[in-house]
Amino acid sequence: MTVAAATLGVKHLQDRRRAAQYFTEARVAVEEHYSGSSLNGMRLDLPFRVAGGVRSTQPGEGMTRAEMLFHRALTLDEDMPEARLGLAAVYLQSGRFAQAREEFGRILVRHGGHLQALIGRAAAYYEEALSEQDPLRHQTLLHSSLADCNRALQAEPQSAEARYNRIWTLYELGRHREALEESERYLEQDATSIWSARVRELRRRMALSAPEAYKEEVRRAAAARDPASLITLVQLVPDVIPAAIRHALQGSLDAGEASGPSGTGADYRWAASTMEGAYRAATGDNAYERLIDYVDRLTPRQRETKRELDKRFQELLELHRKGEAAAVPAATGPVAVAFERLYDFWQLVNVHHLRGNCRFYQADFAGHSESIHGAPALILRRGSEAHRMESGAIQSWNLARNRLVVLAGCETGTGPLAAGESPWGLAPAFFKAGVPALVLSLLPLEEAALRQHLEDCPACLERLASYLELVGRPAASLKVM
Repeated sequence: MTVAAATLGVKHLQDRRRAAQYFTEARVAVEEHYSGSSLNGMRLDLPFRVAGGVRSTQPGEGMTRAEMLFHRALTLDEDMPEARLGLAAVYLQSGRFAQAREEFGRILVRHGGHLQALIGRAAAYYEEALSEQDPLRHQTLLHSSLADCNRALQAEPQSAEARYNRIWTLYELGRHREALEESERYLEQDATSIWSARVRELRRRMALSAPEAYKEEVRRAAAARDPASLITLVQLVPDVIPAAIRHALQGSLDAGEASGPSGTGADYRWAASTMEGAYRAATGDNAYERLIDYVDRLTPRQRETKRELDKRFQELLELHRKGEAAAVPAATGPVAVAFERLYDFWQLVNVHHLRGNCRFYQADFAGHSESIHGAPALILRRGSEAHRMESGAIQSWNLARNRLVVLAGCETGTGPLAAGESPWGLAPAFFKAGVPALVLSLLPLEEAALRQHLEDCPACLERLASYLELVGRPAASLKVM
């Protein structure tokens, strides 16, 4: 028995040595590609040397060989955390984020609060969140990433990697105030590295996200005819550019014809066009090109009418800000009709947003869904004219306060089949705009059936509210129009 035990001991020692050899070979292959960061720039704290500083990496034959060698090492010694960290790194760099976090998780099961595994799994959750199309899943993954960052900082408060990753996760969650506070702490710890430069850039991005900040930047760049600043604004904060373009066009309208071809109005019009071109090149969204074309085609009298309507709408917004929301819905009716007569469907959408935020929790869009160049679009008709709203414009809206959106029209829930996915049509665009529930049509609708559908909506909402109460969900905020 002693001989048998000795034999097993020798074999175990030999297996560990072979595992160490496999790991050494794999580490050499990994370090040819390892950058110390994930694909989207989250910091890693893994037992590998960064060659040539921080750089983007692409998996190749070396990473494929490293993956095979890490597997062989773990076959011989499954309790080798370095090899499992290496395998997780390979998965992370090749976009297999779920497999990466599973490997980091196996280390945490065996070794408790393993700092490198916590930081790595936080990065894997973050990367998976950025690749996730489902908004709810996206938020869940980001919260999991934040939880691992918090655990890592509890274990090691001076971990620069964990703090850096926490900043970016808070930013993606929209918790900018906390991200700014965390970034101040980070810069006290690291003021000179490339990572600190990225943190400073993010701080500027968050600062420019504030309406007063980007409006001032647009005003300054327009007056100076500074295209570089406007292009930088598009690159730093693309999410605010639709609002910035509208602000510039509003400045052009407010300046009036008296400003002349080289005055304030022309400067703002130039700024709107500059931002639109850069935004379209970056996102492929051409909705704002049509908005600029619409404003350009307005006659002097129509411009004056639009200025007056925009002023009335701003007054209604101010009522809402002051908490006097009860008076807004009735007052928006005539404004909505006037915008529709002016064919200003962009402001008409904003009016409906305001109504939803003040009183209604259901939004109705009466129209039709069509495929435009292979992509679904909402067609809004008035008389013989048709105006289309594409997915890019719809997902830029803020419909988070609506509990239900009804797309009242033909085939609003269908779209082209792409890459084997279900034909969701316009649904993803509305979900990205914050809508939690949609009523869609998969078939053409007769006008009488559509009218009956709209009449039945309040009863449907009442039944939905009753159901929410039954399952213990708050239904007080669900109102019936």
